[in-house]
Amino acid sequence: MSLPVPLSVGAARKTPDAVVAEIDALLERYTDAGVAAALNDTGRLSGTGQAFNAGIVLHVRKTYGLASRAERLAGRGLVGLAEAAAAMGVSTITVKNWHHEGRIVGEAANDKGECLYQVPDRPPYKKLGRPPKGPRSRATAEPAKR
Repeated sequence: MSLPVPLSVGAARKTPDAVVAEIDALLERYTDAGVAAALNDTGRLSGTGQAFNAGIVLHVRKTYGLASRAERLAGRGLVGLAEAAAAMGVSTITVKNWHHEGRIVGEAANDKGECLYQVPDRPPYKKLGRPPKGPRSRATAEPAKR
């Protein structure tokens, strides 16, 4: 009687190569948590038979030397908040506001909500001054009827 040699514990728990390749491809569009959600939506399981979470994706990424979402965005020329603000000559709050208004491109770099930004050749127009207080100023109000 002959039996096959059982797999070592490490080999038995190894994430399949196809899943590692899929994680690598998904990191182009998603953060670690987004990759985990996408893998779970397709029914993929980790090497230990668990549903994926951000921690498992991080572990696979580090084990196989895959670039993080932030590293991939930086490779495409996107920069951090402080660097984007300095390059455009505005405050970091202005950069965030412009991003939320859709005036500049920014992409999620991690699961903490931090973004990397694409610095445009010509920064958007910055509004000057404060908006008037109240619903209307007195100068534009209709005169009272007598």
